[in-house]
Amino acid sequence: MAREIYDYQIASAKPKFADDVLNVRKSSYDVKLQNEVLLIKRGTGVTTVGINLLSPKEVDGRRLLVKNVGTSADAITLTAPIVTRADGSTYQSMIDGAITKVINTGYAQVEIISDGEHYSIIR
Repeated sequence: MAREIYDYQIASAKPKFADDVLNVRKSSYDVKLQNEVLLIKRGTGVTTVGINLLSPKEVDGRRLLVKNVGTSADAITLTAPIVTRADGSTYQSMIDGAITKVINTGYAQVEIISDGEHYSIIR
């Protein structure tokens, strides 16, 4: 069942989207394994939206499309996580060599894919 998150509450009376689409209307969102498409709308009083990506090793080979579905140029920031290796050491994963990727244009989108260690922007 598709979910629409509205300022930290699930709003069952709102329009539904395909099962793999999540309509985010809050200041931050932690990506889930089942997410493939995130349609981002900024909620009332929210000027930036932070999207916290999963460890690239958890989603190796998978794609994620993030799209600003509003006219607002407010920032949507994707953040790559710090990853813990099997030996307990850590490293900073990257999105095309950067820790963050910002979408700050209305109706803009970015699609990323994981190689198991980092993310690459493919469109």
